[in-house]
Amino acid sequence: MNASITEIFSSIQGEGLFVGERQIFVRFADCNLKCDYCDTTNGKRVGEVTSLRVLEKIKKLNTGRIHSVSVTGGEPLLYADFLQELLPQIKKMGLKTYLETNGTLPGELSKILKMIDYVAMDIKLPSTGNPACWIKHREFLEILNDSRIRPGEFFVKIVMTSKTKASEIKKAVDIIAGVSKYIPLVLQPVSPIRNVKKVLPRNTFAFQNQAMDRLATVKVIPQMHKILGVR
Repeated sequence: MNASITEIFSSIQGEGLFVGERQIFVRFADCNLKCDYCDTTNGKRVGEVTSLRVLEKIKKLNTGRIHSVSVTGGEPLLYADFLQELLPQIKKMGLKTYLETNGTLPGELSKILKMIDYVAMDIKLPSTGNPACWIKHREFLEILNDSRIRPGEFFVKIVMTSKTKASEIKKAVDIIAGVSKYIPLVLQPVSPIRNVKKVLPRNTFAFQNQAMDRLATVKVIPQMHKILGVR
């Protein structure tokens, strides 16, 4: 089975609760959404590759000090059937698996969930240029919360821009809290790109306060790899 891959590399995780951890990244091409702040749309593709070739690359990059292998994108769940073939082999290598996803494909998540150790799930706000995905996000979170993966091993991330509205944050927080108040939320100030402008500091604090009213863990964490100048 083949999949379209943009790149495979080793670096630190730059986002979310596991920021700073060493990971091997398998970046899949293509996405079912079009976020106005997306910074991966113009990446060069390795091309259509087999799971065997991906595994060979992972073996070369594995220093024995890797926290996990991140399958990211794009949207990796567009390749759920390929992941069903790939992930068990990664696990056999003694490595943990980490899914970075936009949280809109709950049916595809169910196919691979038993092979995943960590999940970073985005909630995509309508102000990012996408249709509202609230129903899919709720279903996705419910599947995660009912799985063996516990809150903290999975978390929600929301990218904040100058267009982010308090009403959107409220809707997202209502969905998270409606599943479990113990699901951690990471608010990520956007790294400005093209015409997308950064969120104002006062709005960042206001959104965090708003979320903290209903959730046990709410953190503000920027894209650290962008600050450090690494991939």
